[in-house]
Amino acid sequence: MIITNPNPPTSLTANTITTTSIRFSWVAPSIVGGSPVIDYAVYWDQGVASWTFRQNVTVNSYTSSGLSTGTTYSYYVLARNAFGYSLASTAGSWLAATAPSTPAPPVTTISGSNVIISWSPAPSANGSPITSYQIAIM
Repeated sequence: MIITNPNPPTSLTANTITTTSIRFSWVAPSIVGGSPVIDYAVYWDQGVASWTFRQNVTVNSYTSSGLSTGTTYSYYVLARNAFGYSLASTAGSWLAATAPSTPAPPVTTISGSNVIISWSPAPSANGSPITSYQIAIM
């Protein structure tokens, strides 16, 4: 039997994102080069265009914690078998942020034939700038 490198993992997908952690998973390679995958090497870029080894894991998911809120992190993964490492997966990039908190209830004022709606901004953007608000009239 000829043993070769496995194919790269595929389909990096974020499973859970908070303001300080990102959990993602991937699909194991379908072609493993004649030898089972031993583990996966996770690499990351902390937004500075410099890839760094993070950790070897034996499952097809990884949680990166202690992250800076509002920073975009990128990751790629390599599979390893008895022969060696695969090529890198396609990178996945995610922002360490969650939905903003809810703003205070709006205040309405009637002025002639106009209705003026005002509100205070959300107390926290949770890592991503608030770019707009939606107003629903029911």
